[in-house]
Amino acid sequence: LTKNEIGFGNIMEVQNALGGNGDVFHSVLELVHSAVSEIDTKQIFVEGLSNIFRFPEYSDVDKIKVIFNALENKENLGKIVGTMQNLNSVKVLIGDEIPVEELKENSVILAPYRVSSTLPGIIGIIGPARMDYSKVISILEYFSGQMSTELAHNFGKELLITEGEENNG
Repeated sequence: LTKNEIGFGNIMEVQNALGGNGDVFHSVLELVHSAVSEIDTKQIFVEGLSNIFRFPEYSDVDKIKVIFNALENKENLGKIVGTMQNLNSVKVLIGDEIPVEELKENSVILAPYRVSSTLPGIIGIIGPARMDYSKVISILEYFSGQMSTELAHNFGKELLITEGEENNG
């Protein structure tokens, strides 16, 4: 598949293949769709926020407003993504480890993926502190690995040519 051929339908096929893990995976799939549609190393995409309503911790409307406002601020998201010192492993942030005050009652799990050595990306899930960490980490590790493989396969050649042309030009 080329970048233009990857669509929400393809991504939903991956979700169906994962069976019972679809609820947790849904927000990641939406994020990937947006990221693949508009790959840009300087952009942060937020998708699937409505999925947070599936958890009882988020039934308070005022609490949700605070979380949504915090997530709308790209600087806050940059702080969270900036905690990824090691782009080779999953990072779990719980409570005070989250660098955004309004999100400290939650958990964040981040996983890296790569198209090439010069084009890394990070996918993540924000949710309740009581989430099933082993399940979410396994899903993110699997998905980031698959994403890295597919993106490198589909875009790697273009990137290598572009990088080579820049170095020769």
